[in-house]
Amino acid sequence: MQERREIEAALHDGDLWAVAATNALELGVDVGSLDVTLHLGFPGSVASLWQQAGRAGRREQPSTSIYIAFDGPLDQFFMKQPHKLFGRPIECAQVDANNPQLLEQHVCCACAEMPVTQEEDGCYFGPGLSVAMDSLVAQGLVSRHPHTTNVRALFYSGAQDVPAAAISLRAIDPERYAIVNEEDGDVIEEIEESKAFYEVYDGAVYMFQGRTYLCKKLDLGSKVAMVRAADLKYYTKTRDFTDVHVVGGRSAYPARVGNEQYPSTTACCDAAIVTVRWLGFHRIWQGSGEVFDSIDLFLPDVQFGTQAAYIRVPRAARQRVKDAGLPFRDGLHAASHALLNVVPLYMMCNATDMAAECDNPYDTRFRPERLLLYDKHPGGIGIAAQATPLFSVLLEKALQLIENCDCKPASGCPGCVQHTDCGEYNAVLNKFSAIIVLQCTLEAEAQHRERLHLQQQMQVVAIAVPLVSSTLLSRNIQTDVKNWYQYLRQPSWKPPRWVFGVVWPILYTLMGTASWLVWHNGGWQRHSAALTMYAIQLALNLSWPPLFFSGHKLGMALADSTALLLSVAATTQLFWDAEPAAGKLLLPYLAWTAYATVLNGWIWNKNPKADSAASLKTQPQHTKLDKIQEELQMESPDTK
Repeated sequence: MQERREIEAALHDGDLWAVAATNALELGVDVGSLDVTLHLGFPGSVASLWQQAGRAGRREQPSTSIYIAFDGPLDQFFMKQPHKLFGRPIECAQVDANNPQLLEQHVCCACAEMPVTQEEDGCYFGPGLSVAMDSLVAQGLVSRHPHTTNVRALFYSGAQDVPAAAISLRAIDPERYAIVNEEDGDVIEEIEESKAFYEVYDGAVYMFQGRTYLCKKLDLGSKVAMVRAADLKYYTKTRDFTDVHVVGGRSAYPARVGNEQYPSTTACCDAAIVTVRWLGFHRIWQGSGEVFDSIDLFLPDVQFGTQAAYIRVPRAARQRVKDAGLPFRDGLHAASHALLNVVPLYMMCNATDMAAECDNPYDTRFRPERLLLYDKHPGGIGIAAQATPLFSVLLEKALQLIENCDCKPASGCPGCVQHTDCGEYNAVLNKFSAIIVLQCTLEAEAQHRERLHLQQQMQVVAIAVPLVSSTLLSRNIQTDVKNWYQYLRQPSWKPPRWVFGVVWPILYTLMGTASWLVWHNGGWQRHSAALTMYAIQLALNLSWPPLFFSGHKLGMALADSTALLLSVAATTQLFWDAEPAAGKLLLPYLAWTAYATVLNGWIWNKNPKADSAASLKTQPQHTKLDKIQEELQMESPDTK
């Protein structure tokens, strides 16, 4: 920090004419009177580029900003289409306070200001508050005050007076390694634990503010790396193996991609465990990039939980790649890199935020046939979840990126399938195989959307068939209901006629929805018995009104209703086995069918000669009434 302030003073006094800086130029250096900014490569977001360029030309002074592109895909994309850069809106930053590690730090600071309770503060901190509070209690950072009246309130009880002072604004991981200059004992910098072994280890060359340091000793116990200044003509880079294990479970963060509508995709976002195993490091000459020495490392594995977005590659892709005489694993690796290269076109992220699943050239294990991107921050910050609904668009853009690249080597170039942060040094890559992999995956995505469209149509059909059929039948029996049914002897517990007009449409809608759920959960191939029984009960259901109302066959209608009740019970059981939700939807229908069967039986029993009323259709209305009343009186025990 002191060095930064000295640089600021030298700039203001005119003693220093130029400064080379990282993205600290955005926030870390207080300068506002620069004349020119020079940007080497796209910084990862339009927001960063304009923020850095805004350091020049303050106070309405003329200024110039120069953007020099690298050979990466984003730089080349903007060089070929500069209007995409200058017309691009500022990205929305991805901030998610539900990250467990972030949430714990926020809750700890909140407890230092005032007591925190689950009941009163759950709406502010989200559903993860209870778990965060339990973790902080276990760590001894918060506790219950012995003299408070609210036994559920938590107070800060840590060792530091101000817990916020110990929280880094630049990193999520609370555990950090200190890099100490052995000459004067000053702490040069601190690195979060999950990234420390990429930078410091015994024999590592460490760069800080343009100066070169050699790491002499890494103390794992005290988490201190001792370095000393050295004039070296080489740099070092680790050899490591990264394994991404998708453990599944509910995604912690909702996908927010603005108001734009993207094509439906089969991509998933699940919890994942990332394990990094350190094999050694290379010593590489600065001028030629030649590896002249390799040293083994014996460091503990680094493991952290995060979020991963992935999509399955269809089995046909492997066969198609094999038929073309190309390596399949190389194609998966290259396609993953191409996806990673185009992600910053749609969201704010850079190489430190997201990584792809890279293939180790010496790994002989089976690799899942998938394209996977994962959040590099412990716990994740929601970037993978944000990328999940974009996968169809990312696949198309990645395919265009490779096809439009003019490079000839199968291993590609930094403008298509190579990536600067590849843990395997861009080994095991084949751009031609990647094209086939992406094409097959896009074809599978198109088939998925077609199936989804068909499912939506089937849902409409499944609900419409019983509803439309019952509506047409009800129109045909209105005359019989008016001229015949209302004169039959009926029980006092029969509901009013309007109830039937309300209940049956609801039951038919539930019935159709249940059938669609079963069809959607496996279709005819898996649930043929359930769907066959459903068709049988539907046929019995639709045949009952003509028998009862049009034919006046109360006995046959009762037999039909009894068979219907049994078939509905069987359908409910089969649906429950196939999809429990579908079985539950049929329970009201089953109960109503049982009630209707009892009602049918009562009417049949009390109206033994109701069939003869069919001969009265041609008689005048008053004659029909007299005839039916006469027959009913003759059968009535009270009349006798």
